[in-house]
Amino acid sequence: DHPLAGTERILAAHREQQIGEILDEDTPDRKQVTLTGMISAVTRKITKNGAVWAVATLEDLSGTVDVLFFPKSYELLAPHIIEDTVVKVRGNVSRRDGKIEVFGLDLALLDISAVTNPNEERPVVLVTPIDRVNQRFTDELKRALLAHPGKAPVQLRLRKNGGANDMLLTLGPNFRVTDDPAFRSEMKMLLGAGGIE
Repeated sequence: DHPLAGTERILAAHREQQIGEILDEDTPDRKQVTLTGMISAVTRKITKNGAVWAVATLEDLSGTVDVLFFPKSYELLAPHIIEDTVVKVRGNVSRRDGKIEVFGLDLALLDISAVTNPNEERPVVLVTPIDRVNQRFTDELKRALLAHPGKAPVQLRLRKNGGANDMLLTLGPNFRVTDDPAFRSEMKMLLGAGGIE
């Protein structure tokens, strides 16, 4: 089986193009694309000035393309440019000497745990600013979660000021919930709009 077998629905939901589509001769140079797939190889390189950049080979079920992350992008995204991770990549097509590559601008990890563990329910992701977390908030959240016991794991995304480097915590098995309208309604009351993904 292909390592991405079963992930097509998740990949399709986050992409604008399949890799096979942009390898077409009609794809214009510098076209902005949003691709999803697995990083199957990473080659790190160093410029004359000593800055690090990388070539990541991105693969989906339709094809393979090299994504180039130049030093500025690489510095921001380096922790996520790792082999065997499933990602969403935004970038610009580069056509040179008959070869098509993508200059990577942005990259995000995709969660395929629901596919790799088919018996596991999709995690519920709750979102709150990190500076709102105190004992009272924690107690209220625990009470609300325990009131809706079920099988869906819960993750808590703690937003830092500016939105960079959010923390994602996976809560223990005691806090699995039933992800139904009643639960979502209670979470919106507790966390506000946008409090549940």
